Amino acid sequence: MNGRRGRGLIAFTVALLVVYVPIETWYSFPELWDPFYLVDLIGMVLLTSGVVRLRRAWPRVGLLVAGYAWTAANFWRALFGRVAELKEGGQLDYGLAELCFTGCILLAALIGLAWSLVLARHPEPEP
Repeated sequence: MNGRRGRGLIAFTVALLVVYVPIETWYSFPELWDPFYLVDLIGMVLLTSGVVRLRRAWPRVGLLVAGYAWTAANFWRALFGRVAELKEGGQLDYGLAELCFTGCILLAALIGLAWSLVLARHPEPEP
């Protein structure tokens, strides 16, 4: 994989995974069989597989598009579920940090989705 934008997307995705995977796993531990965590795990696997695939078979970004779409949809639901809980007078387990983490991962997933869609539509030519 020789494209500069592709290398940037790989680095961005790895950085996201380095933050997202351990924090989300810690938050869900010890109930890693919980359906909410399993939805996260699917996104993690898609993103990781997408990075591996992109490194090996440029310009194949389909798995990254799927991973980012899945993760963004999951965090969209998670963020607005937490907002609704707060609106109803509830409390979050980790307060504002939980809300900020959810919003930041959503934003990163949307950026990664847009980036991967651009690369899918306009792949960089191999030199």
